Amino acid sequence: MSSRSTTVTPAHFEYLAARTRGDDPFLVERALARLRTRLGAGGVRVIWGDDEPARLQTALPIYVVFFATIAFCIYFPEVVLWLPKQVLPASVGCFQSPSGTGLICPQG
Repeated sequence: MSSRSTTVTPAHFEYLAARTRGDDPFLVERALARLRTRLGAGGVRVIWGDDEPARLQTALPIYVVFFATIAFCIYFPEVVLWLPKQVLPASVGCFQSPSGTGLICPQG
């Protein structure tokens, strides 16, 4: 059985650092090509403020839903965290009581 030893040089670290920073143009081009094939010939268009009013009116309901959802999460966090508290109490900061019965949860 032969064992290979690999010497890691500073060049290896530079290569890995460049890939994690996104400096590898080949990966970016490959990802864009895959995205273009998935979207098809039509692709996706971004809606800007100076677009035709019909497109803005079509997109407005989804923005209203997004803003309403975010506002609900901000103003009613106890409602949003109710289900995680029931399913995974540790995810919202609850821990087992030292006496062994029940949970101790933060108030607020």
